Amino acid sequence: MKGFERKNQLFSLCGVAVNLLEFSEIQEAVKQIQSNDGLSSLPFKEQCLYVAEVFQRIADRRNIKLKLFKKK
Repeated sequence: MKGFERKNQLFSLCGVAVNLLEFSEIQEAVKQIQSNDGLSSLPFKEQCLYVAEVFQRIADRRNIKLKLFKKK
């Protein structure tokens, strides 16, 4: 997929998290996201930021930094 660029980097970040975290940690993140009743009322970008923050908080416990680096 040479030259492919994802328009929304937050989706890529969640993909990285899925590959680095244990299944139980992913389940924990999904439960946290689903239990947030006010999430659906937020704009889409803020929903994505929230999801990324949930994954990052869980990754922090294992000293994993979920960060995408843009190609130069």
